[in-house]
Amino acid sequence: MKKKRTLLIGLVLVLLAAVLIGIFSGLFSSPPPDQAEAEALLQSLSAGGSYRFASQCYVSTEGEQREYFLLSGEKSGQNSHFFGSILGTEVELYLVEDVLYQRNGEGKWRVNQVPDVQQAVSLFAELDPASAFSCTAIESFEYLGEEELGQGKQHLVQLRPIAGGWVGEYFTDVCYRLWISCRDRSLLRAELQAALKEDPDTRLSLALELSDLGKELMITPPSLE
Repeated sequence: MKKKRTLLIGLVLVLLAAVLIGIFSGLFSSPPPDQAEAEALLQSLSAGGSYRFASQCYVSTEGEQREYFLLSGEKSGQNSHFFGSILGTEVELYLVEDVLYQRNGEGKWRVNQVPDVQQAVSLFAELDPASAFSCTAIESFEYLGEEELGQGKQHLVQLRPIAGGWVGEYFTDVCYRLWISCRDRSLLRAELQAALKEDPDTRLSLALELSDLGKELMITPPSLE
């Protein structure tokens, strides 16, 4: 009898623990993002703000993959710093307080006061991989579930946009995938796939990793010594 009672108490405790785990899991679970939340994240990304990024972009044609650009950097308002390579050519640029710094092939810096700040900002916006995710509308939205990646558990969504900017001008069949943090709902990764309008067999593939979104970033000019 005593043994049976012990087993019964143990079973009750196990059931109570399962109930409590279920309750706490429900309290702290992260609900899936909807289309409105995904659109808001895309808008905040294309609007600028502050963040650090690392990106890679490739063009595939006739079974061959070619590097378009590998760029990393940081943005804070109108101040920017980009470095990496475009079509195999190394680049590094700063735009800080209306002054443009460009490193040449010899590693020396060219410094120019920018006569038209908005023009310079527009130039950097075109170089910014985040500009590839500019769109005028979303045609479809799909929630694909959760994934455990390097920055923790993330929601994965897929969108079919009406693309704007250079992607919309030259590419069609555009598809975005966004990884959204389950913890703080920030956008951590974005991927883009698209087909060239003039040759649908030529495909564009872009991956963008993001960090420090919305944080105050200090971008200082390079040392000229």
